[in-house]
Amino acid sequence: MKPKEKDKELLLEKFPDFEAIIETDATTKLDNIYYSGSVFVSIIDYAFVCAKSNLVYKIPWIEINSFNMKAGIFANKIFLKYGGDRELIFSFTSSDPVYSINVLSKTKGQNIQSPSNNNDKHINEIEMLKNKLKLKEQYIQQLEKEKIELITKTSLTNSNNREADKIIEFTSNETVSSKPLNLNYTKAKKLSPSFVVLDFETTGLKYHENEIIQYGLVEYQDGKVIEEHSQYFKPNKPVGKTVMRITGITNEFLEDKPKLSEEYMKELKELLEGKTIVAHNAPFDLKFLLKNLHKFNVEHKKFRVFDTLTFARRLIDETPNHKLETLKKHFNLDDGLSHNALNDCKATGNLALLLIDRMNSTMDV
Repeated sequence: MKPKEKDKELLLEKFPDFEAIIETDATTKLDNIYYSGSVFVSIIDYAFVCAKSNLVYKIPWIEINSFNMKAGIFANKIFLKYGGDRELIFSFTSSDPVYSINVLSKTKGQNIQSPSNNNDKHINEIEMLKNKLKLKEQYIQQLEKEKIELITKTSLTNSNNREADKIIEFTSNETVSSKPLNLNYTKAKKLSPSFVVLDFETTGLKYHENEIIQYGLVEYQDGKVIEEHSQYFKPNKPVGKTVMRITGITNEFLEDKPKLSEEYMKELKELLEGKTIVAHNAPFDLKFLLKNLHKFNVEHKKFRVFDTLTFARRLIDETPNHKLETLKKHFNLDDGLSHNALNDCKATGNLALLLIDRMNSTMDV
């Protein structure tokens, strides 16, 4: 049984009369604990369910005081205020459910406890929105198909005219760069408390053949978190058992996630460029970053990178090794799961702040 099906089963066990109009994967934070589960929305209630933790959290629409949303490639969130000063933030992997729930939220403040023609009207709006999104997806797929056919025909024509032409393999979400891959970046020797942490989860360790399945990005300003971004991607090849065991990311979970594309890499570049990138074992993450920017022909300036692993080896001697998981436990850097890109980013960011303090202390001596 899929995770969302288990969540729905638990929801109906607790609330048999719950009639969900919208069902989608989501994450949220309750009592300083991150949960990954499902959001179910009806005309009457908004519910978050995590069967793995036996958690069902239901909020009647009538108790929701404020509803706000943020949708885009790198941030798909819903912000709810309810019951006075309580607030919850839900993160989604796609903008589609955010827009659908937003349409439904327009019934807030009306007589939503008694289904009426008004409710039927909003249900129809949601169905129309879903149909429009489906048609849009089909149109994009058709354009990608035509693009592949055109590039294939051009490639075959050129190969007949020039003996030196190379045979190029590609998928529908790839472009091909004519420039050589450059894996160079500037290694920072100093760090201020304003930086951006980057972490990738991948299908393997080889940047030239494995794929990115999740990225996490957390931006710090003066030592405080000001932005968080996370996105999952469906790879062209299935995730292996070892990676699934380490990361907890399954092929089932990635099935409805988007493919990594030029658009995503451009947005990621915009979030990173001009800032100092912090990463633990930076060569790993930077190779995957630079390789995919190159693959999709995304121009970029040379990145400045601070490797917390390098400086942890110099400044920390009280741990048996300098793996992020070891440092995380020893210094209580984060309460999230290891090998989740966003949680690893937070742990790495807190480690960077610790290293800044130690570097400053060393200079003062």
